Amino acid sequence: MGLLMSMISAAGTLLRPPSSSIVLTDYAKAKAQQDPVMQYALDTKLPSLEVLFEDVEGGSRRWTRRDFIRLVGNFGVPNEMTNFYVDRINKRSLAVDGHLKKVIFRTNFAEIVIREADRKTDYGTCLIRVREHLSSIHYLAEGKIDATKCKLWCIPLTYKKHASAIVVNVKEGCFEYVDSGPADSRKTLGRMKVMCRRIAKVAVMYINSTLQDDDDEKIDSSKFNWKARRVPRQPSGSAACAVYRLRFLEEWNGGGREDLWRFDGWDDKSWHQKERVKICASILNDHDSNAILHQVKQRAATAREKNICRRRRRMFVYTMTSFGALYCFVIFTRYSKSSESESQNP
Repeated sequence: MGLLMSMISAAGTLLRPPSSSIVLTDYAKAKAQQDPVMQYALDTKLPSLEVLFEDVEGGSRRWTRRDFIRLVGNFGVPNEMTNFYVDRINKRSLAVDGHLKKVIFRTNFAEIVIREADRKTDYGTCLIRVREHLSSIHYLAEGKIDATKCKLWCIPLTYKKHASAIVVNVKEGCFEYVDSGPADSRKTLGRMKVMCRRIAKVAVMYINSTLQDDDDEKIDSSKFNWKARRVPRQPSGSAACAVYRLRFLEEWNGGGREDLWRFDGWDDKSWHQKERVKICASILNDHDSNAILHQVKQRAATAREKNICRRRRRMFVYTMTSFGALYCFVIFTRYSKSSESESQNP
C-alpha cells in the first residue's frame, strides 16, 4: 500500500504544472508564439519535469520545462545555465578571432577559491585545487588559450545567492568589480575586498602558470588597483543579477568609459525580462549542444497540431451549441406566439 501511494505521489509530481505563481510576461508570450519550441517549452499546462535540453557531451546538463519557465519568470539564473552560456560566448569568440582576447571562467573557479579560503589553505594549495578542476573551470583544454593575447580574464562570482563578477583587466592594468545590485558597488567591494583580492590573486597565479617561466608576458599585478565598475542597477526586488552579469561579461571589452554605451537601455525595468527570453531561446535552440532538440521539435509540432485540433473541436462544439440554442429559441418563440393566439381566439 505504501509503495502504491509513493508511486501515485511521484506521478502527481511529474504531471503537476511548474507553479501557479509563475506568470509569463506579455513579451515572453509574444515571442513564444513566434517560436514553436519556445511555445512548447513555456506551456505551463504540460508536465513540469519533462526534459527539454540534454547536453550533447553527455554531461549533467539536463533541463526541464520548470527550469525554463523559472528562467523566463523572475527567478534567478542557475549556475549551470550561466556556465553553459559562458561557454557559448567563449566558443563564439574563438570562432571569430581564432584566439581569445577575453576568457570568461565558469562559476566553479570562485566557488573553489571561496571553499579553500574557508578551510584556511594557502595560495599555493588553492592553486593546486584549481588546476585539479581545470575542466570545470572553463571548457578549453590547457594550451588552447594564448594567454599573451588575452587582455581580459572574467571570473563570475556568486556569493550569498547574489551574482557579481571580478575582471582581471590586463589592458587597463586593474582589477574590476562588477555588481548590478541596488547597493553602491564601492560599498559592496569594501565589504568583500578580502575575498575578491584572494580570488583575483589566485586567478593571476593560475594565468601565469599557463605561461612559460621565461615569458615576459606574465601578469604583474603588484601595481593593479581596484575599480568598482559602475553598471546599470537591476530593478529592486528582482532576481536579475545573473542576467545583468551575463550581458556585461558578453559585451564588456575592457575599455574606458567609451565602452559603456553598450549598456544603454539597461535601466528599463523590462530589459531583464527580454534578456531572459533571449537566453531561454538561445539555449533551447542550440543545435550544437542540445542532443534532443530534434525530438523536442517533433514533440512541439505534435503538440501544436493537437492544440489546433482541440481548438477546431471546441469551435465546432461552440458553433453547434450556438445553432442549437438559436433553434430552440426560435421554436420556443413560435410556440409562445401560437399559444398566445390560441388563448386570444378560443
